[in-house]
Amino acid sequence: IGAMGMAVARRALDTGFEVAVRDVRPEPEEEAARHGAIVCPSPAALAERSELAVILVVDRHQVEEVLFGDHGLVGAMAPGGIVAVSSTIDPGYAESLGQRLSAVALHHLDAPISGGPGRARDGSMSMMAAADPALFERLAPVLRLLAARLFHVGHRSGDGARTKMLNNLVAG
Repeated sequence: IGAMGMAVARRALDTGFEVAVRDVRPEPEEEAARHGAIVCPSPAALAERSELAVILVVDRHQVEEVLFGDHGLVGAMAPGGIVAVSSTIDPGYAESLGQRLSAVALHHLDAPISGGPGRARDGSMSMMAAADPALFERLAPVLRLLAARLFHVGHRSGDGARTKMLNNLVAG
């Protein structure tokens, strides 16, 4: 739960959600707990208590570890659970996640974010989400609390990651 994750967690707490977190470092977990988050000892423990898990880590290797590593989220989340990957990852990997999660009866929300910790904290960041339209509509009220600029950019996993790459190119 780094800078962006902490900001998103605090925003979710401020808007009335129960928030569970996990980090490999104790300091961010302690900070999150001070703000009211529940600290879980593993991604699997977090999955056991969550219908929606938002993953905000540095890269695809960390996403892979959180989802499929020892005590990973995928092995413990109930069928029908939703995994939102908000990290900036390559589109091909995002596509493969959609397929792999679907194979174990989980939903994938390809949902990279943009705006930095300040905008994440006040709910004014942007989110470029790709998901089945029914899933997107179901999650939209929650997502709008986290991201003032919410864009449904497609239904295929990978479409969110593609849009984020284009956003980064334009911003650069």
